[in-house]
Amino acid sequence: MFLIPGIDGNVMSFRKLGEYYTDNQIVSFLPIDSEGSVIQVDSIQELARIYVDDVVRSLDGSKIIIGGYSFGVLVAYEMIMLLQKMEINVEHFVILERDAPETSIDPNEKTYSRTEKLSNIVSIFGNYIGKSLNVEPAYFAERTEKEQIQLVQEILIQNELEIELNQ
Repeated sequence: MFLIPGIDGNVMSFRKLGEYYTDNQIVSFLPIDSEGSVIQVDSIQELARIYVDDVVRSLDGSKIIIGGYSFGVLVAYEMIMLLQKMEINVEHFVILERDAPETSIDPNEKTYSRTEKLSNIVSIFGNYIGKSLNVEPAYFAERTEKEQIQLVQEILIQNELEIELNQ
């Protein structure tokens, strides 16, 4: 499994996952070059190309799973698109996200429901591909978590984002 960290590049956030995922190794990418310097790129696509080169070099015939956390999801998505163009099959696309810890002491600060978060995920992917994908949180209400994830998947596929979402 290849995992892309968030914007901070903290691969240690995947450590706990590694304790549970014992089928194969987990490879995470640090945004540094072979000399230890931070990679300077101008786009998500450029960073994805760098990481794809590493994925291709490490192919050993086992299934490919690519995922990302937060910002890393966008990089992972671009990696998958590049690998598909190379006719390399990616078996799963993993989106990792978690609720941010409660850090505010302001009781008036907005907190987001699960349905609002799902609506935001759809909107973010829409923005990324240049489409306005506005889905009201109420669209996800009164559904099980599995049904909510399936709805997100259907929306993204209908808009030419061919990914597989699992809980």
